[in-house]
Amino acid sequence: QASQAQTEIAKESFDSQRRVLFEEVVRIYFGVALAQESLAIRQQEVKGLEHHLNNATKLEEHGQIAKVERLSVAAALDRAVVAQERAERELGIAQLTLGKLLMQSAELRPQDALFINETIPSEDEFSGRTLGNSPVLRELKARDSEAGALLKVQKGRFHPEVFVFADYEVYKDDTIAFELIPDWQVGIGLKFTLVDNIGRSKSIEAAHKTKQAVAELSQGAERALDLAARVAHRQAEQAISEYHGLNSSVELANENLRLREIAFNQGLSTSVDLVDAQLFLSVVHAEQSVAAYKFVASLGRLLALTGEMDSFTDYQRLGNRRIVGSGVTQ
Repeated sequence: QASQAQTEIAKESFDSQRRVLFEEVVRIYFGVALAQESLAIRQQEVKGLEHHLNNATKLEEHGQIAKVERLSVAAALDRAVVAQERAERELGIAQLTLGKLLMQSAELRPQDALFINETIPSEDEFSGRTLGNSPVLRELKARDSEAGALLKVQKGRFHPEVFVFADYEVYKDDTIAFELIPDWQVGIGLKFTLVDNIGRSKSIEAAHKTKQAVAELSQGAERALDLAARVAHRQAEQAISEYHGLNSSVELANENLRLREIAFNQGLSTSVDLVDAQLFLSVVHAEQSVAAYKFVASLGRLLALTGEMDSFTDYQRLGNRRIVGSGVTQ
C-alpha cells in the first residue's frame, strides 16, 4: 500500500511540474509577443514624429511657425528614438529568456499575437475545476494513504509473530537413539516482544502526527488553490475590462491626432499640442497591449490550475487577436 502511494505521489508531482512549466511558457512566450508589440508601437511613434518634423521644417521655411515649434517636435522625436532603442533592448532580453527556457540559441520571434476573449467561464466554475482536478490535493491524498500504511506497520510491531515449521528425517543412523526420533514432525511457533529499545509507542505516535499533518496540509492547500483560482479569474476579468475600456480612448486619440495635425499645418495649433496627441495615441496603444498580456497570463494560470492546458488554443482561436503595433483587434 505504501509503495502504491509512493507511485501515485511521483505521478502527481510530475503533473504539478508540467502545469508549472506550461504557465511559465505562456508567460514568457507572450512576454516576447508583448515586447514585439511595444517595439512596433514605438516605431510607429517615431515614424509619426518624423512626419510631423518634416511638416514643421517646411512650415518654418515658409515663415508660418517659429523655430521653437520645430525644435519642440525635434526634441520629441529624439526622445521617441531613445524609447524605441529601449524597446529593442527589452525585446532582445525577452527573446533571450524564451530561448533559455526552450534551450534554443537562435533569436525567437513568436508567431502568435496577444489576444483577448470577450468572456470566460465563471469564477466558481474555475474554482470547482481547480479543486476537482488538483495534483497537489491528489498527492496529499496519496501521502495520507502512505502514512496510513506506515501506521499499520508500526502497529504491527505490537502483534505477535506466528510461524509454522516442519522437519523430516531423510537419513538415520542404525542406532537406537535415531530409531527413537520420529521420521517427521510439525509445529507452530509464537514470538511476542514484551520489552524492546526501539520505541514502538513513539513510532506509532509519530505516524499519527504524520497523518494529522497531511490532513492539515490538505485543508490549507484547498484554501490556497481556491484563492489562487479566484484571484487569477478576477485578474483576467479586470484585464478584459481594462482592454475594452480603452477602446474609446484609442478612438479619441486617433481623432485628436488627426485634428491636431490639420490645425498645426494651418498654424492654428502649437507643436506641443501635436506632440501630446501623438504620444497619447502611443500610450493608449501600449496600455491595451499590457491589458491583453495580463489577460493571457491570467488565462494561462487558470488553465494550469484546472489542468485544462490543451484548451488554451481554443480560447486563442475564439479570442480577438491584436494586430501588432496597430492597437486594434480582429
